[in-house]
Amino acid sequence: MHPKTVLLIDLLAYETLTANPYNNINRNYAYAHFVNRAADFGLQVWITHFNNISDDGSFFYWTAVDDNWVAGTNNLNNVQVAYAEVPPHEPRAMDVRALLMASGVTIINDPRLLDIATDKMLSYELFPEHIPFTIAVNENNLEEQVRYMRSLENLDDDLSGRVLFLKPRFGLMGDGIYILEHDTPLPERLEGEYILQLFLESGNGIPELGIEGRHDLRLFIHNGKIVQFKARLPKNNPYVCNRNHKGISKYYNLDDCPKFIADFAIQVDKSFAHMYPRLYSMDIGISENGNPRIYEFNTMPGLSWKETDPESKIRAKEIQGIVLNMLAEVAHKQIAAQAVI
Repeated sequence: MHPKTVLLIDLLAYETLTANPYNNINRNYAYAHFVNRAADFGLQVWITHFNNISDDGSFFYWTAVDDNWVAGTNNLNNVQVAYAEVPPHEPRAMDVRALLMASGVTIINDPRLLDIATDKMLSYELFPEHIPFTIAVNENNLEEQVRYMRSLENLDDDLSGRVLFLKPRFGLMGDGIYILEHDTPLPERLEGEYILQLFLESGNGIPELGIEGRHDLRLFIHNGKIVQFKARLPKNNPYVCNRNHKGISKYYNLDDCPKFIADFAIQVDKSFAHMYPRLYSMDIGISENGNPRIYEFNTMPGLSWKETDPESKIRAKEIQGIVLNMLAEVAHKQIAAQAVI
């Protein structure tokens, strides 16, 4: 049987034709492993960036043969499934979405889930009871909105205007985040749309997991089930745990997930039950009064690891397997349905 074709559209892939798809040696190695594994699922995987796809549906791509990357060209008409980062704030990405749909390509994750995960303002509007109070800002009204946020009274016990988070509305990998304490100068320029968000104090940690102090718990959810979770803990910055700020990651076994956290995540996931299949992550913190709150959602979990971190390699390979099963299910069902028609 001829393998079904998956086009992996990745924001981190190069936008010009080079020897390798990525500028990171660990990522190149890990994604080559993913591409080679795909053959066991009856799939062939091509990797590109949305800017590499032309209006006529033609594109160049990379695929792996063992540990070597080779390039090629093809057309969307020969693709069954796109595992795609085509974010809503990028006009060209939206053009590519339309091209994929016109070519009969199934997009995973569902673009509606991609939009929710990408747009932090939309996330808040959908889950205002679970996400710290958030407003949209720009460089013209920032000072006024900061004053407004700091004037709020009768806040929930777990929220504080003492510290405000200023983040890109459509953020990626923690870039462009400002932590505004009372004496922090406001940035003079903001590139693009931003949000201003109240600070969630999570300083009591999660005793059930042995976590002391502030944290960011990332739950990976696949079709209504938690399949993996880890804690990200601050190192250099007392407020930010992400990789760009040298945050420390600690993985846990699924059985270790406290019931109140698992129940919260699965209840929230029910809002996405009409989007199938789905694999995304939910970042949460436990407030000082013990309530889970959502920081943000993320779609398309990373498939790479650091060779110097054996645990991350094991966990990334687990996620790779889930992604490949999901893609294979959709690709083979799509072919079967076309055969019946």
